[in-house]
Amino acid sequence: MTTDRLQRSPNQALYRYMPEQPYSWATPRYRGGAIGTNPNATTDLDVAEEWLKPALARLIEPFAANGLSSAAAIRDLIDKEQYRLVTPLDLRAARFPNTFHCSRCDYFRRTDATRDPGLCPQCRIRLEQFNWVYAHTCGEIAEITSPVNPCPNGHRGSWRLTDWQQRGSRWVWRCTTCRAADPRSVATMWCRSCGGGQMSLRRSNSQDLHYAQQITVLNPPTRIEHASLVSEHLPKAAVAQALGLLEPGKKGLRKAGIIADSDAEDLIQQTAARLGLAADDPMLAPLIDQARRAKDTSAPWLARVDALGLQDERLEAVGEECLQLALALDADPLTLEGLRATEPADRHPAIDVVAEQLSQAFGITSVTLLRKLPVASVAAGYTRMSTTAWAETRRGRQPVGFRFFPTLKETRIPMYGVRTETEGLLFQLDPLRIIDWLAGNGLITDPALTTTDQARQWMLQNLEPVTSIFDPPDEPVTRAVVTLVHSASHRMMKSLAARCGLNIDSLAEHLFPLAGAFLIYANKRSQFTLGGLEYVFRRDLSDALTELTAETRCLFDPVCRDRETACVACLHVSEISCSRFNSALSRKVLFGGQASLLTAAAGTFGGRQWTGFWLP
Repeated sequence: MTTDRLQRSPNQALYRYMPEQPYSWATPRYRGGAIGTNPNATTDLDVAEEWLKPALARLIEPFAANGLSSAAAIRDLIDKEQYRLVTPLDLRAARFPNTFHCSRCDYFRRTDATRDPGLCPQCRIRLEQFNWVYAHTCGEIAEITSPVNPCPNGHRGSWRLTDWQQRGSRWVWRCTTCRAADPRSVATMWCRSCGGGQMSLRRSNSQDLHYAQQITVLNPPTRIEHASLVSEHLPKAAVAQALGLLEPGKKGLRKAGIIADSDAEDLIQQTAARLGLAADDPMLAPLIDQARRAKDTSAPWLARVDALGLQDERLEAVGEECLQLALALDADPLTLEGLRATEPADRHPAIDVVAEQLSQAFGITSVTLLRKLPVASVAAGYTRMSTTAWAETRRGRQPVGFRFFPTLKETRIPMYGVRTETEGLLFQLDPLRIIDWLAGNGLITDPALTTTDQARQWMLQNLEPVTSIFDPPDEPVTRAVVTLVHSASHRMMKSLAARCGLNIDSLAEHLFPLAGAFLIYANKRSQFTLGGLEYVFRRDLSDALTELTAETRCLFDPVCRDRETACVACLHVSEISCSRFNSALSRKVLFGGQASLLTAAAGTFGGRQWTGFWLP
């Protein structure tokens, strides 16, 4: 096989050319199938492994609970942080599959990856790559191999693979000497990796043969910044930021961590003792007084968070979402109020109209432009045949195995990632209006709240943390809020894509259901930021909002209208853009309709109508 070079950016590599990922390689000197192998060189991704642990745990939990024998090892590896975040500096691949056949006589040959397949011994024409392989839901793929036993007439030699253009069950091995058929079916191949059933025949470049399992982290601290953040009290500090009790961003988190984990007065006295200063030294009195004043002014936020009564496990999950939101808001934000202060006076009426439109028509209290949003995208592993932990096959529902990438020179599992800077728009739904909407549809008893702060606290206390990205929550109230936030995000994404100069596949979302917020950002593949979202924010946001309710019907109504979930024509987007694989979507929560989706589990509705959040 000839050696050729394929130049791709780090972002492209992360999605298309990872180790164990089959793909088509087309260059002037080689055209055919290939499979990614370990890169020669990597560099550490500037994100601490510990920071990604909660997100990784959520990603692998459905796979760790589907019953496969590898499940325990997957969970244990994440718990013990036996992984390393790296960025590949080069791309490497090998020819795959190494099976070849003759287009005239169907002669079949399997060769080593480094050897040229040569010519057909009978037709004397060059053999062509046969790009069919075996695949299994556990993650195993294997090349097709010809029989090693003699044919029914006792001949030992080469074989022809005939009728392969037909269905796999009709493929037949025939002896090249006597043309006798081998009694075994080509389509019957038991998985030797897990022993869990038959493998399926797939083309090596089939899209369902490799699904990258990726996570996205917003504005993660660098390794140096992470060292200055004390992690024990970060969840409480993040919740305090969500409630407006602490300064937002990394600065507030650092301050909260230092105050929570160390007593400044004790620290001053310990330092004085090491320096040999007496306890009554006059130099210490001002420092101790300052420490006491700081403690007295900062302690209330911790007491307020403790008063919520959140259990440790719940606090960690709630704090993780609040932490992501706090970090996103720290990415060079620009609010509508800030925009109005910088724009000429003749633009102020238009901005005021947008603010009123957001609040009155759509229940959106704020929209914030994030001009410099750092995003870390990490490919933690991959799956075959399905993106989720279960696959629907002809043999029924099968568990899907999560696979990590092959190890490099060290023992820790590599996870490949890139860190880029992009732009985004963060939308915050009115928490008071969300609670009124829930009460109006009979899911909760109206708590009679009057302030936004009370509503935020209610949501953090009463909504269940969302742990699965594949399935909607079982709890009806949380399911309703997740569906509302997710549906609003997709509707907004489609409207922005029509105006920002980016295809909808180039946009992505991040949901904050406990806070009633969602972020739409440019999911770019290069280091260049187009600025399309910023243009819409500054000049075209009013028209984008008008588009949200311009058409409430679907192309496939009434079929889609009577379904429990939205269909591909109205709310679905590409899987690389959606953070939940198009689950928990419904037009009914936005525009109203028959209440069969979210309220059936609560047993409260029967045949009543669902009141929409945007259009009742």
